Amino acid sequence: MDKLTEAVYSTDGQVILYNGSPIEALYHSSAGGRTEDAQNVFSSALPYLVGVESPGEEGSKYHGEKEYSLKEFAAAVNKKWPKAKLDRKKLPSQVEILSRYDSGQVEKLKLNKITVSGKDLRKLFDLNSANFTIDISDTVIIRTTGYGHGVGLSQEGAMEMARRNYSFLDIINFYYKGVRVVNIRNIE
Repeated sequence: MDKLTEAVYSTDGQVILYNGSPIEALYHSSAGGRTEDAQNVFSSALPYLVGVESPGEEGSKYHGEKEYSLKEFAAAVNKKWPKAKLDRKKLPSQVEILSRYDSGQVEKLKLNKITVSGKDLRKLFDLNSANFTIDISDTVIIRTTGYGHGVGLSQEGAMEMARRNYSFLDIINFYYKGVRVVNIRNIE
């Protein structure tokens, strides 16, 4: 509790600015080793929210796994996207990851007759992240790396930087590019 109290009081009044305006300080649990550019997850690019390598994130939620029967997987996809027309007996040839972003998050995947984004499949199956693999045999196993949308500050990565004695300013400037931290009382 003492550390939290110290952190709150020592940063009282501090704001993060980009070009004189407060930033949207997005964060997530862990990115899976590299954070994601904002435009790959949200509707627009923000120059301070660009992907960076984020080592030391291997915390409790770094890896995840969900397993579905072939029937469950096909039914969920076909309910959400009827044009997919997945056939549980042909899933191995109907499901394919087509592209990934530099972060490892799935950009696009083929679901038989349609193409969807990795973030849409993440949402459908409530996956930990859009950085996933899909293994299909007797069941469908989706394995994720990272936890959250992956944009901005990685909490696990920031914790590792703090363990290595980086200051809060070092951590802010590492995850949010081109920003400055100022005391709100000094802003005119």
